[in-house]
Amino acid sequence: MVQKSSLISPVDKSGAILVNVFHVYGGGNKKIANVGGFLKVSVRQLSVNPKVKKKNKFISIFIRSKFRYLKNDGSVLYSDNNYSVLLKKRLTPVGKEIYGPVYKSVRRKKFISSFAGVL
Repeated sequence: MVQKSSLISPVDKSGAILVNVFHVYGGGNKKIANVGGFLKVSVRQLSVNPKVKKKNKFISIFIRSKFRYLKNDGSVLYSDNNYSVLLKKRLTPVGKEIYGPVYKSVRRKKFISSFAGVL
């Protein structure tokens, strides 16, 4: 779960290391985002050869959570940190690869089809 002013890490090859959440999509009283939710973020830290610039604003999709994620069969999934993927217009990603697994509950067909290695 992520809320405003949370710092999360993108897991694509965009060159951003750390992003800050400043808006959670989903209505006026929406305060937290769960896995599969959309966020508006700004870039705070960059790697050596980035594709993005500092202070740029992007829409991102929240794919892995540090908070426990309960599945219907009773199993529990959680990660070591909060992770997202930066998106351009029309749900096309900035980077072309994702590091690590993606939860199956992220059922955005256009998002999943743009990556080859998503299970």
